[in-house]
Amino acid sequence: PGEASSGGYPQDEHPAVARPESEGLDHRNVRHEVLLHVYDLGPVTSTLNPLLVGANLGAFHTGIEVLGEEWSYQGFHDAFDDPTISGIVRNEPRNHPAYEYRETVSLGISPLDEDEIDDILDKFVEEWSANQYHLV
Repeated sequence: PGEASSGGYPQDEHPAVARPESEGLDHRNVRHEVLLHVYDLGPVTSTLNPLLVGANLGAFHTGIEVLGEEWSYQGFHDAFDDPTISGIVRNEPRNHPAYEYRETVSLGISPLDEDEIDDILDKFVEEWSANQYHLV
């Protein structure tokens, strides 16, 4: 996990997690793959991480892709004293603006339906404030 210089959303203004349902499609029976996207924190870690990974070390940012969007938790320099700013951020899969994409690991198929996944994401947005984030 890494710390970005700005961003985040106040918890009551976070972009909607829920997606409009297609007419006639029962989303309860759709299977949703969950992917872990791994990023290097920058050019230095991009060089060092391959050397450190053999010793089970490294400095990475990660995001979880589900329902076609990537989600991650991070802190922001300007949110240290504001508990209303969520640390949950959404971006295009494998395209975090602050980090260098490295690889993807499949975590399998979620046993949850779309509504249950949306409920969990909504809960994370509300409960995981950016000012609680700690690098270690």
